[in-house]
Amino acid sequence: ELLRNRGLAAVGTTPQSVLRFEKKGVKFAIMAYTYGTNGIPLPDGVSVHKIDTLQMKRNLQSAADVDCRIVFLHWGTEYSHRPNRQQRELADFLHRAGCQVVIGSHPHTVQRAECSKNAVTVYSLGNFISNQRMRYSDGGVMAKVTVEKGADGCQFWLDILPVWVRKRDYAVIPQSVVGKVGLTADERAAADLFFEDTRKIFTSNF
Repeated sequence: ELLRNRGLAAVGTTPQSVLRFEKKGVKFAIMAYTYGTNGIPLPDGVSVHKIDTLQMKRNLQSAADVDCRIVFLHWGTEYSHRPNRQQRELADFLHRAGCQVVIGSHPHTVQRAECSKNAVTVYSLGNFISNQRMRYSDGGVMAKVTVEKGADGCQFWLDILPVWVRKRDYAVIPQSVVGKVGLTADERAAADLFFEDTRKIFTSNF
């Protein structure tokens, strides 16, 4: 309701399975699924789309007429900075079923990403606004996916922007300005460690 009141569309927690929109001549379809609700029972009238490969495939097929299909997933092992086997297999399944962009969350830590001209997978964005202070969980990444439509379909480019969260005011701080925002010595040390850890996670895969 809050999102709707601000003109933002939602998917994954609505009866609508596929959110469609068009931007600059490119037609998009967005879907979202979760492995579960962390043990929280759903109130009456609340709809949550669970990870179900048969239903996901049907939804992707229903969006075969669009240019770009994006799936958001709540998946993975909490506090692991490596994607597990189920994540890798599900991402592969979705790409083979016609999804070009897979974006993951839930682990609370950044995980690697993979990008080719035909497909993008970001296994975990980490924490964008984070109350957590454990190593790897005090920040996240913003993923910018550029889509270019051509005669042979869409091509993709991925840019990753790491951000660290200053807990005292929940400021989201990109690495490019970390030295200009008045961090304490302890905050700067934590931010530098997060950015170095994130660099290592992505360096081995890009």
